[in-house]
Amino acid sequence: MIKSVKRKISSLVNKNIGRKIIFMMIPSVCIIMIATFMLINHIYTDKYISNIEEESKYETETFKLNMDFCTGDMKVLMNALSMSDSVKSLVTMDEDNMNYIKLLESQREIKRTFSSQFSMKTYIQDIFIIGKNGYEYSYLGNEQKKLVDTEWFKEKVDTTYGGFQYIMPHDADYYTKGKSPSKSTMSIVLAIKAENEICGYVVCDINMEKAAKVPKKNIENGKTYLVNTKTGESYNFEEEKVNSNQEFVSAIKNNDSGFWIKDGEFIVYSEMENSAWSFVEIFKYKDIVAAAGTAKKIGIIMLMISCGLIIIVSYIIADFIKRPLNELAARMQQVGQQNFETVPIKHKQSQPGEIVVIRNRFEEMTEQIDELVNKVYMDEIYQKNMEYENLVNQINPHFIYNVLQLIQSKAVLSENYEIDDIVVSLSRMMRYTMSNNSKMVTIKEETDYVRNYLDLYQKRYSRKFVYEINIEYGLLTHTVLKFMLQPIVENCIRHGFKNVKQDGKIQIEIYKKEDFIYFKVQDNGCGMTESELEELKNSIEAYNDDFKAIGLKNTYKRIKLTYGNDADMKIYSTKEEGTTVICSIK
Repeated sequence: MIKSVKRKISSLVNKNIGRKIIFMMIPSVCIIMIATFMLINHIYTDKYISNIEEESKYETETFKLNMDFCTGDMKVLMNALSMSDSVKSLVTMDEDNMNYIKLLESQREIKRTFSSQFSMKTYIQDIFIIGKNGYEYSYLGNEQKKLVDTEWFKEKVDTTYGGFQYIMPHDADYYTKGKSPSKSTMSIVLAIKAENEICGYVVCDINMEKAAKVPKKNIENGKTYLVNTKTGESYNFEEEKVNSNQEFVSAIKNNDSGFWIKDGEFIVYSEMENSAWSFVEIFKYKDIVAAAGTAKKIGIIMLMISCGLIIIVSYIIADFIKRPLNELAARMQQVGQQNFETVPIKHKQSQPGEIVVIRNRFEEMTEQIDELVNKVYMDEIYQKNMEYENLVNQINPHFIYNVLQLIQSKAVLSENYEIDDIVVSLSRMMRYTMSNNSKMVTIKEETDYVRNYLDLYQKRYSRKFVYEINIEYGLLTHTVLKFMLQPIVENCIRHGFKNVKQDGKIQIEIYKKEDFIYFKVQDNGCGMTESELEELKNSIEAYNDDFKAIGLKNTYKRIKLTYGNDADMKIYSTKEEGTTVICSIK
């Protein structure tokens, strides 16, 4: 079943190259784009969270530095007040035996100290001097009721502790109505000691709008807390409410600063150096990720659009490639039907370069096939003509030999030895022509035949020409095509010496160079002009029924048919100087 489905899918995909490209390109590119989108989204989310982390750290550190600066200055002032003799005298003075002059001097001294400090420290809301003797002093002097009577003081201040106490934000309901500097305030309490006994307190109220200003958060629904790690209390700035036993409070007691993700919450905190307070920001992790959701949605939409464009582009590319291939297939079908006529390429500039190259090579191959078909066809016709001529010209050799012997005997009896030489040369030629049915002979046999042929012509045209045959040592036994030299030599006599009365010369050289054997036939006859030479070459190489230069044409065709590309014929000629024909075989 699975194999059947695979075969059907493979058949569908491989039906044509267009489908192949579409089925390969669309999934591949879509997978790459989806993987890239997921990677970018992951990197973007991590980067976004990292930015939130860095910004939150910066915010908490800024809050911490501001608070540390404020609390540090206040603690110095409070230490100075708690150690002041004027303050100690006020909180230890007996109300029944009070020295009013000393009281006024001490209060003036404290007021001068407060005035110098308050002018520079706007984050100090108010400072109180409270004695266990019932004395209470406020710098602003706008108390509605005594501080020791407030609920927060009774609940939060440990009257037995001698160090600094850091009170979480609370209502400032002890100020005169309408004169409260802030809705809520933070307080630092320091005990005043006289003779190692706590006799009163210095209380500094902090203006939260100045010292504890919460930075603007980048993520909505985030919560900001001021935490007292000693008491475990936390103040929610958004709700303006103090809570106890928050889960995250215990987790930060043993850490100075940092961040972590726990139970789906992103927590950033920083502990103050000059107080027991810590600043904490808490975000829902889903809210942080949701902040990147818009970009993710846009990315998904762009991804879907891109996939759609990929499908469209794939179809366009597939059609762009398939169209010239279809034209090539149609052209192949035409060639299959023996239509070798060259067809020009349509829209060549808009087609891929490789397709154009293939098409050009195919057209070149078609032309070569056409030439080969014509060549084989003409070679067959030529062969048939040669066979026909051989049949027509065939004469019983025994009859010719008998006639030649009769002529020779008559010439000897009449003592005409010149005729005897002619008959001997002719009989040798006839024997070479008719007795040897093989088309391959030795170079010696071929050159002997040419000598007899030239001797006969010298007898006929006395003093018209001379000849010379030079053969490189060791080549006499090498085989060569029969009747290869005679047509060339005949051409020298018939055409080269047609206007020559005497002093003609034919020089035949046979030599070997590298792997080729060269047959060079040279005459000093009338030669040819460049145009006549070009016409002769074209006639020799042409496949037609033109019988011009039939001897050279036959020789060229025969060596090509016998040796193929390992054979060639070169012709050189100069007017009034002569002609040279060089045949080479391997």
